[in-house]
Amino acid sequence: MVLLGTAGGTTTWSPRADGRPARHGISTAVVVGDRIYVVDQGAGSTRQLTIADPLGRGRGSVLRDLGALLITPLHSDHIVDLPCLLHWGREQGWPPEPVPLIGPGPLPLSTRAYAGRRAGIATGGAVRPGTASLVKGLVHAFRADTIDRVLGAGRPPLEDLVRVREVPVPGRDETTAGSAPVLEDANVRVSATLVEHGDMAPAYAYRFDFDGGAVVISGDTGPCDALVELAVGADVLVHEAISPHFAASRFGAPPYDAAQQQSLDHVFAKHTSVRAVGDIAARAGVPTLVLTHLVPGDLPADAWRDAVTGFDGQVIVGEDLDVVPVQEERPPRLRVRRPSGR
Repeated sequence: MVLLGTAGGTTTWSPRADGRPARHGISTAVVVGDRIYVVDQGAGSTRQLTIADPLGRGRGSVLRDLGALLITPLHSDHIVDLPCLLHWGREQGWPPEPVPLIGPGPLPLSTRAYAGRRAGIATGGAVRPGTASLVKGLVHAFRADTIDRVLGAGRPPLEDLVRVREVPVPGRDETTAGSAPVLEDANVRVSATLVEHGDMAPAYAYRFDFDGGAVVISGDTGPCDALVELAVGADVLVHEAISPHFAASRFGAPPYDAAQQQSLDHVFAKHTSVRAVGDIAARAGVPTLVLTHLVPGDLPADAWRDAVTGFDGQVIVGEDLDVVPVQEERPPRLRVRRPSGR
């Protein structure tokens, strides 16, 4: 795996006080054989994938090996670089066949996840759009650009670059309902499970099984049994984490007024405190836990590592462009390859 970006949320982070570079938006590349599978496309992920160039193709061909793009939730911090990836892809070796784009489908706002909410009124609609609507909107938004690229430069239109596969919502009124296969090719078998992300439903975690190992990427989620079940038997669990000090970083010391408290409640209802992540990894029995989607994104690594409790395995605080090896004959502790000077 290559951690392309390790920050969560819609903040552009500055370099950290300990001298480490600023974190880019959330994105993880799983590299198996001759294919690259990109989970989430957060801010700067196209640039990061070009820098990482995991298969050594060079800038002009770095995207020719895309096996699939996957989206966990349709939150903006997970998809904001998708249009960049598509547009830049035309110049960086996009595969000749459409790349699978796997993500959440539409969900009626009247489901149990939205009980008592005013979401339907506030958004002017009764259905949360899915991945197909996202791509349709991008095609419309960039139509002027596409006309020039297609007619002037002979490039393929955006809609021809991907083949959307929306993950069905099991049970619709249920928040967890086991895992289901979403992709299988010569390299990997990918399964998805519905996780707890509050009002932003559906949201999915993905498991990659391949010869020699398995990894699970949580996406955005609060603690939930479905994720634990998905991760049982995996070699690495990549899990989001939010600092318990997030409130102070946003609003200062308490007490908080009603609007501030509502904002905080909204965040903590759909994410996992770093203090709870160790227990999740221990219940799943994974040997290695990787922390990512870190909020706030400017805390030092030790602040995250020291907050993990209840887990005896290896804890890796993810840094942008870290390479986390997964192999059949694993050493006792994975040797993370980190760019020089990091």
